[in-house]
Amino acid sequence: MLLTFLPEIVLFCCLPVMSLVRVFRTSATPKTFFTLSKYFMLASVLLSIVLYDKSELPEIYENSRYTTLFKSLAFLFSLVWFFLAYRWFLHEERSSFRYFMLSIGALICLNVIISAHNFMLLWGALALNTVLVYFLILRRLDDGRIFTVARRYAAFAAFFLLLMLAGMIIFYRRLDSLNYRVIYEFLHNMQEIPPLYLNASAMILSGMLFFMAVAPFHFWFLDVVRYSVLPVGGWLTLVPILAYFAAFCTMTINVFFPIYAYFQQPLIIFAVTSLFLGAVGANGEKNILRLFAYGSVFNIGFILISLITFSADSLFSSFVYLLVYLSAMLGIYTVFLGFKSQGRYVFELREIAGIAKLKAYLAAALLMFLVSLIGSPPMLGFLGKLSVINNLVLEHHFYLVAVTLLSLILMANAYLIVVKTVYFDSPVMNFDRIDKSIYICLTLNLILVVISLVQPRFLMSGFERMLIRVF
Repeated sequence: MLLTFLPEIVLFCCLPVMSLVRVFRTSATPKTFFTLSKYFMLASVLLSIVLYDKSELPEIYENSRYTTLFKSLAFLFSLVWFFLAYRWFLHEERSSFRYFMLSIGALICLNVIISAHNFMLLWGALALNTVLVYFLILRRLDDGRIFTVARRYAAFAAFFLLLMLAGMIIFYRRLDSLNYRVIYEFLHNMQEIPPLYLNASAMILSGMLFFMAVAPFHFWFLDVVRYSVLPVGGWLTLVPILAYFAAFCTMTINVFFPIYAYFQQPLIIFAVTSLFLGAVGANGEKNILRLFAYGSVFNIGFILISLITFSADSLFSSFVYLLVYLSAMLGIYTVFLGFKSQGRYVFELREIAGIAKLKAYLAAALLMFLVSLIGSPPMLGFLGKLSVINNLVLEHHFYLVAVTLLSLILMANAYLIVVKTVYFDSPVMNFDRIDKSIYICLTLNLILVVISLVQPRFLMSGFERMLIRVF
């Protein structure tokens, strides 16, 4: 059993080590905690890869190529963002101890969420992760609104956790088990599904949709990204979605697939709602953090549209889209770290007007990532959107193709407003010198984009075989 949880145990050991360093090393800096996090994360991901098929409790916790893929990506995005976050804390002269402690704890929970094959284990990891995210949000103490935002997030998260728990209790009272396989066989063997179990399934799935920020459950995400400090908002945008996506696919395919026909139309409605609420909201937003938060809601809707049949092809196309979207958002959040004027980070659209005339490389990188998000060739975003639309055509969902293209036009307009502001408006302020680490990360990200454009199979090599393991 130890081998099954060894990567998570190693990562957990990082927490007491950081606590001891903070107590006994008075000169501990953000770099100190980043370095500790980095080494423990690398050790954990290496163990995850080596022990990818060690599942001594497969009915509860599964290690496979599928789970290893998502864990590795979560580690990769966390590692890059932690590097940028530590530079942010260093320049702001603020303590990073709680940020790294809470983020590492949340990363452990996300690993459990990815591998869980028992609803109680999944629920416990979601509940603990909610508590850790609540305290992460509160890292910004210079704005009184953050307390309201954090309390609102905690209240709604608690409601959906209780809703999930109620659904689990319904199944447990009948089956004396919350293992995925037991519930799947129970649903599969029933000729007619009683409304009680349909409602229980809907309660559980709605909780996952809330944490994925699918509309109309997206409201918490907008304020959290807007008012939390940039290291927190960036991490919450880039990393948790990987775990939630993996868990949502696992439970839908391995638990609720016998009754999926009942939920397909509601999921289409949620996906379309996410597309249009995200696109329309972004067009009316003047704060770029909220603008791109609406963009995230839009992209989650795009992913859900692609997943709608839960076939091997739809899973692969949605994964391609997710990976391309997160790569672009990582680049955009890296650019955000350069939006600093007179020691203050600026995120109002009017404040970054004409920045291309002052910080040409920063603006050029932003333009490339925006073009990728729009889905224009030759950028990677074109590959992601083409994969989704091609899959919808193959499955004869032509009306969904029309809906996605219409919403994409609306979303593209919001991104083009950003481009117009950055390139064609007159500058209204000067910007501080940009940290070289931002240039390094942007350059590496752009190199990866170029390599992937020349050899698209480089990005996708082996992923399809890993994803198929969920079936």
